[in-house]
Amino acid sequence: KRALVRYALKVVRMDIDPEHNPFGLALDCYANAPQRIEAPQASAPAGKPATPVSPAAPLQGETP
Repeated sequence: KRALVRYALKVVRMDIDPEHNPFGLALDCYANAPQRIEAPQASAPAGKPATPVSPAAPLQGETP
C-alpha cells in the first residue's frame, strides 16, 4: 500500500562555518505532525484516452 505523507520541517539559521554551509541554514525538527495527503485524480479530456502511468517510473519523492 502506498501512502503520500507531507513532513513539515523546521529550518533555522545558524551561525556556523560559511565554507561548509554558505547559507547558514539547518534542519531543527518537524514543524508539526506528519500529514497524509491525497494523490490528485487525473481526469482525461473528452475524446482522449487516459495515458497509463508506467510502474517502472517511480513517483517523485518515492524512496526505493
